[in-house]
Amino acid sequence: MRGKKIRVAILMSNNKVQSWQYLMLQQIIDSVFAEIVLVIHSRNNDRPRKKSFFSAFLLRTYTALESNLTRQKPAFGYADASMLLKQVPVLNTISITENDDLQQLVFEDILKIKAHEPSVLINLTGYRFKGEILKVAEHGLWAYDPPGDFRHSVFRNALINNNPDWAITLKKYDFQSPEGVVLYESFSAKNILLSKTINWQYWKAASFVLRELNQTGGVRNCHKSLENRPAVATSSGSIMLFLAKQFFLLLQKKFFRMGPTEQWAFYFNPANTALLNFDFLNYHKIQPPSDRFWADPCVFSLDNRNHYVFFEEYIYAKKKAHISVLHLNKNNKTPEAIRVLEKDYHLSYPFVFSDKDDNIYMIPESSANNSIDLYKCESFPGKWEFVMNLINNVHAVDTTVHFIDNMYWMFTGIRANPGASDWDELCIFFSDKLLTSEWHAHPCNPVVSDVRKARPAGNIFSQNGKFYRPSQDCSKTYGYAININEIVTLSVTEYIEKKVGSIEPWRNDISAVHSYFTFGDVSVVDARIKTM
Repeated sequence: MRGKKIRVAILMSNNKVQSWQYLMLQQIIDSVFAEIVLVIHSRNNDRPRKKSFFSAFLLRTYTALESNLTRQKPAFGYADASMLLKQVPVLNTISITENDDLQQLVFEDILKIKAHEPSVLINLTGYRFKGEILKVAEHGLWAYDPPGDFRHSVFRNALINNNPDWAITLKKYDFQSPEGVVLYESFSAKNILLSKTINWQYWKAASFVLRELNQTGGVRNCHKSLENRPAVATSSGSIMLFLAKQFFLLLQKKFFRMGPTEQWAFYFNPANTALLNFDFLNYHKIQPPSDRFWADPCVFSLDNRNHYVFFEEYIYAKKKAHISVLHLNKNNKTPEAIRVLEKDYHLSYPFVFSDKDDNIYMIPESSANNSIDLYKCESFPGKWEFVMNLINNVHAVDTTVHFIDNMYWMFTGIRANPGASDWDELCIFFSDKLLTSEWHAHPCNPVVSDVRKARPAGNIFSQNGKFYRPSQDCSKTYGYAININEIVTLSVTEYIEKKVGSIEPWRNDISAVHSYFTFGDVSVVDARIKTM
């Protein structure tokens, strides 16, 4: 059983906080294992002038313009937290700036903070602290890096220098580690819109504190891969050039949108005996008509001779997809696609599988309906009947189920918070029954928080006694490549995987590959092909 609630003190400049920070505070207040016991308003009358003021102004102005044009919910809007924190004591302090630009509180204020016995201090000011404040809480002072400040060099390095591996970290600072150690880290998705990239990252980051408080309270004990990268400075000139390019792309996207120049299609291998040897020279191409694309191909067979592919069939004119099926063959003719499932909302990623009693089911992606839905096959391959909602009120993508050790394991990509990306995080649920809505969330969820390897990309398969999970690498663009991850540990308390292979675009006319399904000796992969 969990003991007392974790006592949290919040260090902030005033009650005016950014929108993503407000959500973070709300999550702590709503939790059953943590409580906010003190708010510390830290003011500095003589903060040093920042050298990067002009570049910060440029970034703020541009992202505000972009958000207004695209009507996004900005993570960096402002909210008044005074009502949210009205029951919490407030301590007003004045911090002192030293020559190294670090902030320090006076000794009398340190004693007042200690009197509230905080277990954790959360720093939302955007400034670094040193001195006795690092000794106050048992679990140290926590802060985000980047702290939500556009002037930060990590942000500039990741976006302006086109580094695809932008990570947001939650760091702990204490007297033993004044430079900070990483508590929680997540690699994040990028979008052609700068403001959307920022919003995705920080709406997700709002949950990092709660997850780590859960770990601190003894519930989570999860394997995390942590990486530290040096920040790289960027000049105002390079920022101006970057923003000019971004503005051109924004105008092109909003006012000069052309027809589709790329199309998703299939490649399949009718006799793939080496699942981890990705030689696509012998794969057969299946390309759809020009008014649609075919993606997320899930291969399935009743007799291991006649193989069928269930897939997302997206009609450009309708801007919506349904689920279709076709029979694989080796000739060069495009086989006839048969529509098998359609809803008022978008459907994709039709995961087809059999249960332990050989009943055939499908879980199509239905994130547009905020649910994970199960369908049963009444007549293969074309007749499917709705059975039940496995999980409701969830934005889940590419749900994949596998039966291992007398347990059903559900792998799915879940968006952390509204406004965040659904490319970044993988969650696991488990149950000893398939037909139930009582799925147990894995205590380490999200088990992967990394845009390079989180989102599911196909069925879990085995070879030589080992299990492998395909996943998407969306660090460069959506569905750019596929990683093959060996599942090292899977239990109700722990999950560990390691990358053992990858599939990247193998021809000049292919710009992305994002699904890899297998059944017996047959494997199928989709590819985004340039058509113009």
